[in-house]
Amino acid sequence: MYEVDSRKPWTAEDVVGAVRRGLAETHEVQLHTLVLIEPGTLPKTSSGKIQRRACRAEWLAGTARALLTWSESEADAPQAVAPAPDITASEPLTVKALEAWLLARIAARLRVRPEELATDVPITSFGLDSLGAVELANDVEALDVVLRMEVLLQGPTVGALARTLFAARGKSAGAELTRGEEGRPRRSPPRSSDCGCSSNWRRDAPRITCRRR
Repeated sequence: MYEVDSRKPWTAEDVVGAVRRGLAETHEVQLHTLVLIEPGTLPKTSSGKIQRRACRAEWLAGTARALLTWSESEADAPQAVAPAPDITASEPLTVKALEAWLLARIAARLRVRPEELATDVPITSFGLDSLGAVELANDVEALDVVLRMEVLLQGPTVGALARTLFAARGKSAGAELTRGEEGRPRRSPPRSSDCGCSSNWRRDAPRITCRRR
């Protein structure tokens, strides 16, 4: 449950996207259901602490003063992520083909449509959790490329990552991206042998305040 001010302009897409990114960054979980409620209606104690059991009870009973309820449709959501296809089997590999392939893999893990994602924004803004990042790196092995986590930790765009993979086929893609899309220097994160450094994975993503049930 999440309070929103109905007097200010907002869209469900913006709020859902922000909450999804916040959950992935803070708790490394994916959003399943979101209930947007009127300000001041979130059950709290006299000291201002959120009453999680009361929130859950209101949600289950349908008594929450909801402005909007969003839930991931089990019918529309992929039940499993298919093995990464060999995108070089039928046609010459191009950067555009890699972009489309990366978007398809990321979208499958986020349970969204590929067209909802853009190629010119940082991957870290999609709300992909650290587990999804590791799985994406495993998918990339189908291209005969070893994608090191340092590359993903820098938050490259899909377009930049596609160009890096295109140039690195047949060798390690561990060369860190040192310049952004506009050619500005980008500082590389410290090297780590542990892929699960969740404190760094979301560091560049916009932060929001999440109220958990």
